[in-house]
Amino acid sequence: MQYKGYSMFHPIPIDRISYALNTNEWRSWPQSCVAIARGRDRITIDYQNMDHLCTGRNGVPLDETGEKIKDALLAIAFDEPAVRQSISRIFRAKLNVSLN
Repeated sequence: MQYKGYSMFHPIPIDRISYALNTNEWRSWPQSCVAIARGRDRITIDYQNMDHLCTGRNGVPLDETGEKIKDALLAIAFDEPAVRQSISRIFRAKLNVSLN
């Protein structure tokens, strides 16, 4: 995907959404992670944090505003099959660990 005219060190423009998916076989960690960003809003869905399904910047739990941002970003993300599958894989893995 081309991202012409913008530095990746600046916020993602509000009319775009960025996904970072770490789900392939050559990764060096045993599970998947998904990061979603739009503007200055960011959430991470990480298999390592068993206390929270999603976190904000730097793994910080979401406050009430963060929960609204999470809901909005996930609603958009679930429209993308690859992103939906990756997020589902992480949620299932967390559920399996918490039940054992």
